[in-house]
Amino acid sequence: KKEKYKAKVSGLNGYHGFNTEKAIGSNEYDNKEFLHMIRKVSKQSTIKYPENHWPDNYPEIQNLSEKLFIILDKYSKEIVTRIESYLSLPVGEINKLCEDGPSILRNIHYPSTTNNKIIRAYEHTGIQLIGLQPKASHDGLEFYNPKNKWFKFSNEFSDCIFINIGETLEYITGKRLKATLHRVSSDCNHNGLPDRYATVYFHHVHPKVQLRNLFSKTAKSIEAHQWIRERINTISKNKNFF
Repeated sequence: KKEKYKAKVSGLNGYHGFNTEKAIGSNEYDNKEFLHMIRKVSKQSTIKYPENHWPDNYPEIQNLSEKLFIILDKYSKEIVTRIESYLSLPVGEINKLCEDGPSILRNIHYPSTTNNKIIRAYEHTGIQLIGLQPKASHDGLEFYNPKNKWFKFSNEFSDCIFINIGETLEYITGKRLKATLHRVSSDCNHNGLPDRYATVYFHHVHPKVQLRNLFSKTAKSIEAHQWIRERINTISKNKNFF
């Protein structure tokens, strides 16, 4: 029944089943399924994205996802403005790259398991500019810190939104900001792992903008579509991104 909502054009929208995404360098697919919602652009926009697919019998998923998308999109723009200031870049230098970009809200389900050695999502960095992750239903999210250790976020961070730097931001800042290595590990007790539900917002640049190191006058540029597509093809079975 879920296949009814599967994306038919690209990986930007719709349902993605198990064994469809894996981390670069990993031989194993992540133990998860997820539903994508892509940005809705105005009729005047020069770019068009596919329609979002929503479960007919759960209208609250669409309502809550659309509201959350607006909130996290707003937060992302504010965060990017702070980053521009921190890096002494002109106001809007990075934000303008994201106007009408294919930002995505991903609702994820990690199934229950009795395997206490399972990694639910293998260590990886995201391809987006930045990613925002509200607190999930259960623990498991870990970031790799500068001390070369995995840091697990526990319940004391329940009122926080986790921000990870994506590969796009690392690229255009000349690695002044490095992509955040993270994973979702098992946190199993004698009863096994319960189902885990999480939401991630991926803030993406517009596919037609030119990406380059903003701190180099001689750096070559590459179209965002081409740069991101190369990475999508590495991690996903869906080869029709954009």
